Amino acid sequence: MTVRALDTERLHLRALRIEDAEHLYPLYAEPDFVRFISLRPATVAELTDAVAKRLAEPKPPGMGNWVWLDRATGAYVGQGGLWPSIHLPGAPVEMGWFLARDRWGQGLAAEAVRAQLDYAFGELDVPEVWATVHVDNERSLALAARFGFAERGGGELPAGPHTFLALERP
Repeated sequence: MTVRALDTERLHLRALRIEDAEHLYPLYAEPDFVRFISLRPATVAELTDAVAKRLAEPKPPGMGNWVWLDRATGAYVGQGGLWPSIHLPGAPVEMGWFLARDRWGQGLAAEAVRAQLDYAFGELDVPEVWATVHVDNERSLALAARFGFAERGGGELPAGPHTFLALERP
């Protein structure tokens, strides 16, 4: 089982598929985005390989990755997911979110993150969700704070220094 589709007012979140790489590539080609992550594909083929590897990774039932689609236009606007952390001790559930630069400031990331958190705490019944956010990613740090994520340390990850944040189930 993989993640199930989720709908918000403006977004449709559905399970990531291999063919999504072509549509997500512009996000990964944006310098303001990739400076915060370790995956920096130079071509669509490299991103396709990375997506294939991500899809092949074993995950507990209900966990995986979503693409975020604009419900009005069908445009790819972001990506998110829930998975056992590969960076944090004990492999707690980690959540990620990525939003296309041209959609920043519209509240879409908050909408998608809320849906992912509701899914994690509701259907998956996890006790807490973690996020690792690059220390210079002010927008993501602010978004995490808005939801009540609390700092639980930090460390050096492949993409640089990160803050480790956790949110307990309400």
